[in-house]
Amino acid sequence: MLNKGLRDEEKIRIDNVLKTLRTLIFVPYPLDDLQKTEIENQLKEFALNIETLVDYSNEDLITLLMRLHLDWDQLEQFADILIEFSKTESYNFSEKALAVYQYIQQESKVFSFGINTKIASLKKQPHMSFIDWKTDRIENVLSEEFYKLIDKNKDHIGKTFPVTLANSDSPEKAENFISVNKNKERNSEGYYFFARDIKTNNLIGYLCVKTIDYRISKCELGYFIDEDFQGKGITSKMVSEALEFCFDELKMNKVFICTSEVNLASQRIALKHNFKQEGILRDEFRNGDGTLQNTVYFGLLKSEYIKS
Repeated sequence: MLNKGLRDEEKIRIDNVLKTLRTLIFVPYPLDDLQKTEIENQLKEFALNIETLVDYSNEDLITLLMRLHLDWDQLEQFADILIEFSKTESYNFSEKALAVYQYIQQESKVFSFGINTKIASLKKQPHMSFIDWKTDRIENVLSEEFYKLIDKNKDHIGKTFPVTLANSDSPEKAENFISVNKNKERNSEGYYFFARDIKTNNLIGYLCVKTIDYRISKCELGYFIDEDFQGKGITSKMVSEALEFCFDELKMNKVFICTSEVNLASQRIALKHNFKQEGILRDEFRNGDGTLQNTVYFGLLKSEYIKS
Protein backbone atom coordinates (compact mmCIF):
# COMPACT_ATOMS: atom_id res chain seq x y z
CA MET A 1 0.00 0.00 0.00
CA LEU A 2 1.42 3.41 -0.99
CA ASN A 3 1.45 6.20 1.55
CA LYS A 4 -0.45 9.39 0.74
CA GLY A 5 2.57 11.26 -0.62
CA LEU A 6 3.53 8.44 -2.95
CA ARG A 7 -0.11 7.92 -3.97
CA ASP A 8 -0.35 11.57 -4.99
CA GLU A 9 2.88 11.36 -6.98
CA GLU A 10 1.76 8.15 -8.67
CA LYS A 11 -1.64 9.65 -9.51
CA ILE A 12 0.03 12.63 -11.17
CA ARG A 13 2.35 10.34 -13.15
CA ILE A 14 -0.53 8.15 -14.36
CA ASP A 15 -2.65 11.20 -15.22
CA ASN A 16 0.20 12.57 -17.34
CA VAL A 17 0.65 9.28 -19.19
CA LEU A 18 -3.08 9.04 -19.91
CA LYS A 19 -3.17 12.66 -21.05
CA THR A 20 -0.31 12.03 -23.48
CA LEU A 21 -1.96 8.86 -24.79
CA ARG A 22 -5.24 10.70 -25.35
CA THR A 23 -3.41 13.41 -27.29
CA LEU A 24 -1.69 10.82 -29.48
CA ILE A 25 -4.67 8.57 -30.12
CA PHE A 26 -7.66 10.92 -30.33
CA VAL A 27 -6.91 11.92 -33.92
CA PRO A 28 -9.18 11.64 -37.00
CA TYR A 29 -6.58 9.94 -39.20
CA PRO A 30 -4.28 6.86 -39.18
CA LEU A 31 -1.28 7.08 -36.90
CA ASP A 32 2.17 7.53 -38.43
CA ASP A 33 5.26 5.60 -37.33
CA LEU A 34 6.46 8.40 -35.06
CA GLN A 35 3.12 8.52 -33.24
CA LYS A 36 3.11 4.72 -32.84
CA THR A 37 6.61 4.84 -31.38
CA GLU A 38 5.52 7.49 -28.89
CA ILE A 39 2.43 5.45 -27.98
CA GLU A 40 4.72 2.47 -27.33
CA ASN A 41 6.88 4.68 -25.10
CA GLN A 42 3.87 5.79 -23.07
CA LEU A 43 2.52 2.25 -22.76
CA LYS A 44 5.87 1.22 -21.27
CA GLU A 45 4.91 3.34 -18.27
CA PHE A 46 2.20 0.72 -17.68
CA ALA A 47 4.58 -2.21 -18.41
CA LEU A 48 2.79 -2.65 -21.75
CA ASN A 49 3.38 -2.31 -25.45
CA ILE A 50 1.01 -2.78 -28.39
CA GLU A 51 1.90 -6.48 -28.75
CA THR A 52 1.29 -7.31 -25.10
CA LEU A 53 -1.89 -5.24 -25.15
CA VAL A 54 -3.13 -7.52 -27.93
CA ASP A 55 -2.01 -10.71 -26.20
CA TYR A 56 -3.17 -10.01 -22.65
CA SER A 57 -6.47 -11.53 -21.64
CA ASN A 58 -9.07 -9.13 -20.23
CA GLU A 59 -8.46 -10.52 -16.77
CA ASP A 60 -4.67 -10.15 -17.01
CA LEU A 61 -4.94 -6.58 -18.26
CA ILE A 62 -7.24 -5.54 -15.43
CA THR A 63 -4.98 -7.24 -12.88
CA LEU A 64 -2.00 -5.32 -14.23
CA LEU A 65 -3.80 -1.97 -14.19
CA MET A 66 -4.97 -2.49 -10.61
CA ARG A 67 -1.45 -3.48 -9.58
CA LEU A 68 -0.29 -0.16 -11.04
CA HIS A 69 -2.76 1.67 -8.75
CA LEU A 70 -5.02 3.21 -11.40
CA ASP A 71 -8.10 4.62 -9.71
CA TRP A 72 -11.62 4.23 -11.11
CA ASP A 73 -11.48 7.44 -13.16
CA GLN A 74 -8.09 6.50 -14.60
CA LEU A 75 -9.35 3.02 -15.48
CA GLU A 76 -12.25 4.58 -17.35
CA GLN A 77 -9.88 6.87 -19.22
CA PHE A 78 -7.71 3.90 -20.18
CA ALA A 79 -10.77 2.05 -21.51
CA ASP A 80 -11.76 5.18 -23.49
CA ILE A 81 -8.27 5.19 -25.01
CA LEU A 82 -8.65 1.55 -26.03
CA ILE A 83 -11.87 2.42 -27.86
CA GLU A 84 -10.27 5.30 -29.72
CA PHE A 85 -7.18 3.26 -30.57
CA SER A 86 -9.48 0.69 -32.18
CA LYS A 87 -10.94 3.40 -34.41
CA THR A 88 -7.62 4.64 -35.78
CA GLU A 89 -5.76 1.34 -36.15
CA SER A 90 -6.43 -2.24 -37.22
CA TYR A 91 -6.68 -3.41 -33.62
CA ASN A 92 -9.89 -4.28 -31.85
CA PHE A 93 -9.66 -3.55 -28.15
CA SER A 94 -13.42 -3.17 -27.70
CA GLU A 95 -13.77 -6.35 -25.63
CA LYS A 96 -10.93 -5.26 -23.35
CA ALA A 97 -12.53 -1.84 -22.92
CA LEU A 98 -15.88 -3.46 -22.14
CA ALA A 99 -14.24 -5.69 -19.54
CA VAL A 100 -12.64 -2.66 -17.88
CA TYR A 101 -15.94 -0.73 -17.82
CA GLN A 102 -17.75 -3.73 -16.34
CA TYR A 103 -15.02 -4.19 -13.73
CA ILE A 104 -15.38 -0.55 -12.66
CA GLN A 105 -19.16 -0.83 -12.47
CA GLN A 106 -18.97 -4.01 -10.41
CA GLU A 107 -16.09 -3.26 -8.06
CA SER A 108 -16.50 0.45 -7.41
CA LYS A 109 -19.98 -0.20 -5.94
CA VAL A 110 -21.06 3.14 -7.44
CA PHE A 111 -23.48 3.26 -10.36
CA SER A 112 -22.22 5.47 -13.17
CA PHE A 113 -24.70 6.43 -15.85
CA GLY A 114 -21.79 7.33 -18.16
CA ILE A 115 -20.10 3.95 -17.85
CA ASN A 116 -23.43 2.14 -18.11
CA THR A 117 -24.09 3.96 -21.40
CA LYS A 118 -20.65 2.98 -22.71
CA ILE A 119 -21.28 -0.67 -21.77
CA ALA A 120 -24.66 -0.69 -23.50
CA SER A 121 -23.17 0.94 -26.62
CA LEU A 122 -20.35 -1.59 -26.86
CA LYS A 123 -22.69 -4.55 -26.43
CA LYS A 124 -24.73 -3.35 -29.42
CA GLN A 125 -21.72 -3.40 -31.74
CA PRO A 126 -22.00 -6.27 -34.25
CA HIS A 127 -18.35 -7.34 -33.92
CA MET A 128 -18.58 -7.95 -30.19
CA SER A 129 -18.50 -11.62 -29.30
CA PHE A 130 -18.65 -13.45 -25.98
CA ILE A 131 -17.27 -16.94 -25.75
CA ASP A 132 -19.08 -19.60 -23.79
CA TRP A 133 -16.73 -22.58 -23.64
CA LYS A 134 -16.02 -25.72 -21.66
CA THR A 135 -13.13 -28.09 -21.04
CA ASP A 136 -13.47 -31.47 -22.70
CA ARG A 137 -11.44 -34.68 -22.35
CA ILE A 138 -9.84 -36.76 -25.07
CA GLU A 139 -12.41 -39.57 -24.87
CA ASN A 140 -15.00 -37.10 -26.22
CA VAL A 141 -12.81 -35.76 -29.04
CA LEU A 142 -12.98 -36.96 -32.64
CA SER A 143 -9.81 -37.03 -34.72
CA GLU A 144 -11.57 -35.07 -37.50
CA GLU A 145 -12.30 -32.12 -35.23
CA PHE A 146 -8.77 -32.13 -33.83
CA TYR A 147 -7.38 -32.10 -37.37
CA LYS A 148 -9.67 -29.16 -38.16
CA LEU A 149 -8.22 -27.24 -35.19
CA ILE A 150 -4.64 -28.07 -36.24
CA ASP A 151 -5.16 -27.28 -39.91
CA LYS A 152 -6.83 -23.95 -39.13
CA ASN A 153 -3.91 -22.92 -36.90
CA LYS A 154 -0.95 -24.46 -38.74
CA ASP A 155 0.68 -21.08 -39.39
CA HIS A 156 -0.09 -19.94 -35.86
CA ILE A 157 1.50 -22.93 -34.11
CA GLY A 158 4.13 -23.90 -36.68
CA LYS A 159 7.05 -22.31 -34.86
CA THR A 160 6.00 -23.07 -31.30
CA PHE A 161 4.19 -26.44 -31.51
CA PRO A 162 5.99 -28.17 -34.43
CA VAL A 163 5.87 -31.73 -33.08
CA THR A 164 2.10 -31.75 -32.55
CA LEU A 165 1.66 -30.09 -35.95
CA ALA A 166 3.89 -32.68 -37.67
CA ASN A 167 1.98 -35.52 -35.99
CA SER A 168 -1.46 -34.15 -36.90
CA ASP A 169 -1.12 -32.36 -40.24
CA SER A 170 -3.31 -34.83 -42.12
CA PRO A 171 -6.57 -36.57 -41.20
CA GLU A 172 -4.71 -39.90 -41.02
CA LYS A 173 -1.99 -38.53 -38.72
CA ALA A 174 -4.57 -36.80 -36.54
CA GLU A 175 -6.47 -40.08 -36.17
CA ASN A 176 -3.28 -41.83 -35.07
CA PHE A 177 -2.38 -38.93 -32.73
CA ILE A 178 -5.73 -39.12 -30.92
CA SER A 179 -5.59 -42.93 -30.77
CA VAL A 180 -2.05 -42.99 -29.36
CA ASN A 181 -2.84 -40.36 -26.76
CA LYS A 182 -6.04 -42.11 -25.68
CA ASN A 183 -3.87 -45.14 -24.94
CA LYS A 184 -1.36 -42.96 -23.08
CA GLU A 185 -4.14 -41.58 -20.91
CA ARG A 186 -5.46 -45.08 -20.20
CA ASN A 187 -1.92 -46.03 -19.12
CA SER A 188 -1.48 -42.82 -17.05
CA GLU A 189 1.37 -41.69 -19.31
CA GLY A 190 -0.28 -38.41 -20.32
CA TYR A 191 -3.52 -36.48 -19.98
CA TYR A 192 -5.26 -34.39 -22.63
CA PHE A 193 -7.68 -31.49 -22.30
CA PHE A 194 -9.49 -29.49 -24.97
CA ALA A 195 -11.34 -26.18 -24.98
CA ARG A 196 -14.65 -26.42 -26.81
CA ASP A 197 -16.84 -23.54 -27.98
CA ILE A 198 -20.29 -24.43 -26.63
CA LYS A 199 -22.15 -22.49 -29.32
CA THR A 200 -20.41 -24.04 -32.34
CA ASN A 201 -19.12 -27.22 -30.64
CA ASN A 202 -15.75 -26.56 -32.32
CA LEU A 203 -12.45 -27.24 -30.57
CA ILE A 204 -10.65 -23.96 -29.84
CA GLY A 205 -7.76 -25.01 -27.62
CA TYR A 206 -5.55 -27.87 -26.48
CA LEU A 207 -3.55 -28.65 -23.33
CA CYS A 208 -1.57 -31.75 -22.50
CA VAL A 209 0.02 -33.04 -19.31
CA LYS A 210 3.09 -34.92 -20.48
CA THR A 211 6.64 -36.02 -19.56
CA ILE A 212 5.23 -37.46 -16.35
CA ASP A 213 7.86 -38.77 -13.94
CA TYR A 214 6.07 -40.50 -11.07
CA ARG A 215 9.36 -41.35 -9.35
CA ILE A 216 10.14 -37.71 -8.58
CA SER A 217 6.56 -36.48 -9.00
CA LYS A 218 6.90 -33.96 -11.80
CA CYS A 219 5.24 -33.35 -15.16
CA GLU A 220 5.11 -30.86 -18.02
CA LEU A 221 2.33 -28.73 -19.52
CA GLY A 222 2.01 -27.88 -23.20
CA TYR A 223 -0.82 -25.79 -24.65
CA PHE A 224 -2.08 -23.61 -27.47
CA ILE A 225 -5.26 -21.72 -28.28
CA ASP A 226 -6.97 -21.10 -31.61
CA GLU A 227 -5.60 -17.86 -33.00
CA ASP A 228 -9.10 -16.34 -33.18
CA PHE A 229 -9.63 -16.91 -29.45
CA GLN A 230 -6.41 -15.44 -28.07
CA GLY A 231 -6.60 -12.84 -25.32
CA LYS A 232 -9.90 -14.10 -23.88
CA GLY A 233 -8.45 -15.80 -20.79
CA ILE A 234 -9.15 -19.33 -22.08
CA THR A 235 -5.55 -20.56 -21.94
CA SER A 236 -5.09 -19.11 -18.46
CA LYS A 237 -8.22 -20.90 -17.23
CA MET A 238 -7.13 -24.19 -18.80
CA VAL A 239 -3.70 -23.93 -17.14
CA SER A 240 -5.38 -23.16 -13.82
CA GLU A 241 -7.56 -26.29 -14.13
CA ALA A 242 -4.58 -28.38 -15.22
CA LEU A 243 -2.51 -27.28 -12.23
CA GLU A 244 -5.31 -28.28 -9.89
CA PHE A 245 -5.45 -31.67 -11.64
CA CYS A 246 -1.68 -32.17 -11.46
CA PHE A 247 -1.25 -31.23 -7.81
CA ASP A 248 -4.52 -32.55 -6.36
CA GLU A 249 -5.24 -35.65 -8.45
CA LEU A 250 -1.85 -36.75 -9.76
CA LYS A 251 -0.14 -35.68 -6.53
CA MET A 252 2.72 -34.05 -8.40
CA ASN A 253 5.34 -32.08 -6.51
CA LYS A 254 6.43 -30.03 -9.53
CA VAL A 255 4.93 -28.89 -12.80
CA PHE A 256 7.15 -27.37 -15.48
CA ILE A 257 6.67 -25.52 -18.76
CA CYS A 258 9.29 -25.39 -21.51
CA THR A 259 8.59 -22.66 -24.01
CA SER A 260 10.40 -21.28 -27.02
CA GLU A 261 12.29 -18.11 -26.22
CA VAL A 262 10.15 -16.23 -28.75
CA ASN A 263 6.83 -17.45 -27.32
CA LEU A 264 6.24 -14.50 -25.01
CA ALA A 265 2.51 -15.20 -24.59
CA SER A 266 3.25 -18.64 -23.16
CA GLN A 267 5.87 -17.17 -20.84
CA ARG A 268 3.37 -14.63 -19.52
CA ILE A 269 0.93 -17.47 -18.76
CA ALA A 270 3.63 -19.26 -16.77
CA LEU A 271 4.56 -16.17 -14.78
CA LYS A 272 0.92 -15.33 -14.11
CA HIS A 273 0.49 -18.72 -12.44
CA ASN A 274 3.49 -18.18 -10.18
CA PHE A 275 5.95 -20.32 -12.13
CA LYS A 276 9.60 -19.38 -11.61
CA GLN A 277 12.01 -19.11 -14.51
CA GLU A 278 14.67 -21.65 -13.65
CA GLY A 279 16.92 -21.29 -16.64
CA ILE A 280 17.43 -21.02 -20.37
CA LEU A 281 18.40 -24.16 -22.28
CA ARG A 282 20.52 -23.17 -25.27
CA ASP A 283 19.63 -24.50 -28.73
CA GLU A 284 17.22 -26.91 -27.08
CA PHE A 285 14.23 -26.53 -29.40
CA ARG A 286 13.94 -26.84 -33.18
CA ASN A 287 11.03 -24.81 -34.50
CA GLY A 288 8.85 -25.50 -37.51
CA ASP A 289 11.38 -23.84 -39.84
CA GLY A 290 14.12 -26.15 -38.59
CA THR A 291 15.88 -23.37 -36.71
CA LEU A 292 17.36 -24.14 -33.32
CA GLN A 293 16.12 -21.86 -30.56
CA ASN A 294 16.66 -21.48 -26.85
CA THR A 295 14.04 -22.89 -24.51
CA VAL A 296 12.93 -21.06 -21.37
CA TYR A 297 12.31 -23.46 -18.47
CA PHE A 298 9.68 -22.54 -15.88
CA GLY A 299 8.94 -24.58 -12.77
CA LEU A 300 6.23 -24.49 -10.10
CA LEU A 301 6.49 -26.47 -6.87
CA LYS A 302 3.42 -27.61 -4.98
CA SER A 303 4.60 -25.48 -2.03
CA GLU A 304 4.42 -22.42 -4.31
CA TYR A 305 1.09 -23.29 -5.90
CA ILE A 306 -1.76 -20.88 -5.26
CA LYS A 307 -5.15 -22.22 -6.33
CA SER A 308 -7.01 -19.66 -8.47
